Amino acid sequence: MNNQEIAFFNEHGFAGLFTLLTEEEMKLVYCEILKGINILKFFTNKKYRVYEKRNRHLDLTLISRLCLHFAIVERVSKILSTDDLTLWHSNLFFA
Repeated sequence: MNNQEIAFFNEHGFAGLFTLLTEEEMKLVYCEILKGINILKFFTNKKYRVYEKRNRHLDLTLISRLCLHFAIVERVSKILSTDDLTLWHSNLFFA
């Protein structure tokens, strides 16, 4: 990220737009994530269903690889001015 992109992030609260995956790649990833969520549920009790989309980088390698993709890590590293990053939490948002 250059200084202009960092300034944009500071002003608007997001970095982008940038292409992480092609549309076709994303369709495949989306299907794999849905399969993983349906197969590997943390809890069966409806009370805990909110957790089905949280921290899935811990058990679904595909999500971990997405979170650790160079294009994302590089941008976060620049925004935070550090190379010392830890993937602590992930949350999925989709319909």
